[in-house]
Amino acid sequence: MGIGGGFLMTIWDSDKKEAVFLDARETAPAAAHRDMYKNDPQLSFY
Repeated sequence: MGIGGGFLMTIWDSDKKEAVFLDARETAPAAAHRDMYKNDPQLSFY
């Protein structure tokens, strides 16, 4: 993982004595390509 990446997190609920794991890894849409914001950088803000 690095710049612009997702994250992995383990949360421990001490009251319930239960762990929850979050996987928020990044996944690009199938149609994404490296030049998709080249002509209009404003599109990358949203």
